[in-house]
Amino acid sequence: MAGAQAAQPAQPAAQPFRPATPEERAAVYQALRDAGERHFQHCVNGHMFVVGNCGTLAGAGRCPDCQAHIGPGC
Repeated sequence: MAGAQAAQPAQPAAQPFRPATPEERAAVYQALRDAGERHFQHCVNGHMFVVGNCGTLAGAGRCPDCQAHIGPGC
């Protein structure tokens, strides 16, 4: 194969993640509500998060907004 070039690894995006805007979060929460999801909870600082499946927190984690502990025993 004359002139064939080896594949180059993809370059990482300059900013691979950006936080969702309040409007985007509201749209996601509304879509979850429309789909029948009812397991919304709040961290100690009032940030909303969703617990899937049966709605019972199976393990500890951190709030994606403020890093407060969430889950059993918190």
